[in-house]
Amino acid sequence: MRRMTIKAVQAWLALHETSPTQRAYRREAERLILWQLSSATGPCRS
Repeated sequence: MRRMTIKAVQAWLALHETSPTQRAYRREAERLILWQLSSATGPCRS
């Protein structure tokens, strides 16, 4: 699942050719994936 998500994001980023746009989209996509992973495992407990 994780590899498929990363591959999909990489394909989506490849559609945007300008460097500033790619950086901004990559940053937001990484945040989305991190949020997805953290919410899938539940809250952090110490």
